[in-house]
Amino acid sequence: RQDATPVKGTISSDGSRTHEINVPSNARFAFVQLDWGGSAGEEEVVIDNTNTVANDLGMSVQRNGQTVASSDDINLAGLFGTREGVKLELPEAGQYTVQIDATFGLGSPTEQPYTISVHYYTYNPAEAGDASALEPTLAKNIYRLVYDRIMSADGGLFRPDVVMTRGELARALMLGARVPQYIPNRASFTDLAAGTPEALFAESLRKEGVMGTSGTTFDGAAQVNRLEQAVAMVRALRLDKEAKQLAGTTVTAIGKTGAREALIDNGDIPSASRGYVQIAIDKGLIPAFQAEFRQVAPGQFVIVPGPRFEPTRMVKRAEFAPAMVKLLGLMFGE
Repeated sequence: RQDATPVKGTISSDGSRTHEINVPSNARFAFVQLDWGGSAGEEEVVIDNTNTVANDLGMSVQRNGQTVASSDDINLAGLFGTREGVKLELPEAGQYTVQIDATFGLGSPTEQPYTISVHYYTYNPAEAGDASALEPTLAKNIYRLVYDRIMSADGGLFRPDVVMTRGELARALMLGARVPQYIPNRASFTDLAAGTPEALFAESLRKEGVMGTSGTTFDGAAQVNRLEQAVAMVRALRLDKEAKQLAGTTVTAIGKTGAREALIDNGDIPSASRGYVQIAIDKGLIPAFQAEFRQVAPGQFVIVPGPRFEPTRMVKRAEFAPAMVKLLGLMFGE
């Protein structure tokens, strides 16, 4: 954690002030907090430890003239004082502008003192050094998941082109989707050692109905395909009931024309699993592939039709990272 030097200032009635702050490189979070109080007419306890607040302030954080975050709650009756705050997720390094706006609602207009505090939490990109060569947005997704311990990196390598295993998928979904921890009195799986993290992940997901819901083996080292990923992620969203209601339907996706089209490989998706695939596509967790020209040899191309899902195609770790970040956004708005 890094703490910037607090910025202190005052603002006049219905006024506006700006301050510049600098975000360091490799910031996982930046918290910008505005505190004020102590001017005439404030801090008079009226009931239940609630203070009257004559002066209400709002705050926005801008980057290159664009607002990236803002907070403007009404604070005319606040419980422990007056505060606004925002959190920036994986912000770009560089200069940001903090704008303070004043509204004087209950008391006489007066100069209002305030303090801006900025706290940074940084990550070490060397923990996943091979992500730096990837497209920037993908690299940020990977850094986020590694920092949050949802996915792992070994020896400073993320291994983006390695296929996901069931064990890795289980870890990500339990920690990312915040599945409650559960260990039964009698182990459910014969291929997992009791008391290990792998057993905790598998047992917890089985209890929640996400993965490993049948059979006595978990097969943590087995590779994950797109169909299995779709089923597990939709169940992690707690949409199992909705997915089952779509069993046997024709899965569709937006084609290149902008209209919905049936998947050309709909028949390759088991009937009972089509609802999971449909929801995964609609929620933006797993994209359908569009028609494309594909090079099969030097100077030779073939047309691969679409849209298609390719349910048996294996999922690489780099392909899973954006899906997991999307899941976090759907579940928690993060």
